[in-house]
Amino acid sequence: DIYHRTRLKAGTGQEIDVLGAAAGDIWVCQSKWWTKNKVGVRELQALERQGELVRQNQEIITLTHWLFAYSGLTPEAEAYARERGILWSALPEFNELLDYVGLRRLPELPEDGRAA
Repeated sequence: DIYHRTRLKAGTGQEIDVLGAAAGDIWVCQSKWWTKNKVGVRELQALERQGELVRQNQEIITLTHWLFAYSGLTPEAEAYARERGILWSALPEFNELLDYVGLRRLPELPEDGRAA
């Protein structure tokens, strides 16, 4: 099952962009379409907190965290992701994945972050 924009409970930071589940394997996925800034450690920690909320409500065999960050991660966030086993993709890597599965590439956004 794949759920889009799942809200775990009331409050800020409780909405998961994509929640995938299959036989105890859960994927908690977030996307950050930031064009001016790279994603930092704080956003990765928020993703992990969301995963823990899911863990409280479901029987899980494996839990995978994946972040799409349009402009990538800060060096500190890259190190944190490696240490914690968090998967992440910036625009080039995500487009390679889309090419591989035969889907349309994501759009290039102008610096102001608005799609044309």
